[in-house]
Amino acid sequence: MKSHGFWGAVDRYGKETFACVYDSLIDFNYETANVKFKGLYGIIGYDQHWRVLPQNRELTLIDNEHYLERQDTILFLKKFSGEIVYFSSNKLTFKNGILEEASSDGTIRQVTLNGISSTIAAPPKVDNTEEVFEESEGLRGIRRNGRYGFVDSRGRLRIANRYENIGRFREGLAPIMILGKWGFVNHEDRVVVNPNFEKAAEFNNNIAIVQRAGKVGVIGKEGQVILPLRYDSIARTGGLLKLHQQNQSGLADSKGNVLIEPHFDHLELLPNNLVIVRDREKWGVLTIDGMPVIPLIYSFIKYNPATNQFLANRKSEWKLVLSN
Repeated sequence: MKSHGFWGAVDRYGKETFACVYDSLIDFNYETANVKFKGLYGIIGYDQHWRVLPQNRELTLIDNEHYLERQDTILFLKKFSGEIVYFSSNKLTFKNGILEEASSDGTIRQVTLNGISSTIAAPPKVDNTEEVFEESEGLRGIRRNGRYGFVDSRGRLRIANRYENIGRFREGLAPIMILGKWGFVNHEDRVVVNPNFEKAAEFNNNIAIVQRAGKVGVIGKEGQVILPLRYDSIARTGGLLKLHQQNQSGLADSKGNVLIEPHFDHLELLPNNLVIVRDREKWGVLTIDGMPVIPLIYSFIKYNPATNQFLANRKSEWKLVLSN
C-alpha cells in the first residue's frame, strides 16, 4: 500500500506489517523484505529491525538468511551477518534453492547456499595458463586470463580462476584478493575470512599477520582478531611476535597476549628465552614475560651464546653480570 508518497504493507487481515515510510518495497519473503529507504537499499524484518543496514548498492533477497549484492562487476552471495558465502564476476541465476553460474568459457556450475560449487557442464579443455606457482598442500596456484585460481597435481582446476591475486595454502587456508582486498579461502573454494585487508600473510601456527588502514594486527582462522590492528609492523621471531609501534618494540605470544609492551627502542630475543632491551640509551635484560633480570642501568649489554654469559658496560668498564 502507498500513503503520502511512501510504501508500506499490511497482512491478509489488514494489520499493518510495514509502516508507509519506504521509497519502495522491492521483494518479500515470509520473514523479511528488501526495501528502498531514503534512497538506500536494505533488508528489514517484520519486527522492524534491520537485517542488512541501508546502503548504496542494490540487493536481491534470496531467503531468510541470504542475499545477493553487486559491487562493481562482482556479484556476492552473503549472509545477513555480512559473511561472504560465494562471489563471481559471471552471471548468477537463483532457482529452486540453487545458484547457477555461467562462465564466459562455457562452464556452468551449481552453487549451494553454503558456497559449495560443482561443475555440471564444462567446455572443451584449452590450456591457456599464463603462470604456474609452487605447489602447497596438494594445490598449485595458476593465472589464466589475468585471474588466479588453483589446480591439483593432475592439472585439474579445483578453485576457479576468479581472484585478483593469491598466496599459497598453509594450514588449510590461502590468501586471496577480491576488489583489491585480501581475505582467505579454504580448499573447497569457500571464503572463510572476508576480504577486508590491505595485506595478508599466510597462516602459521593458526594465526596470520594482516594490515588494514595502514595498521597491522593478527587474526585467527575464523577471522577473529587475536592482536588488534594498531601496530606499525609485526614480525615472527622464535615462535613469538615482535611488535613495532612508533619506533618502539615489544613482544607478544601467538595467542595475542602482550608479554612486553612496545616501550623499548631496541629488543632482541635470545635463544635462552631472555630479552635484551634498551630504553633511552639504558640497557637491561628481561624474561619473555617482561620480568627484569638485569636492570636497565648499563650503557651496553652483549650476550655470548657459547658461554651463555652477559657482559655489561657501565662508565667504560665491562663486567660479567650474569652467568647460567
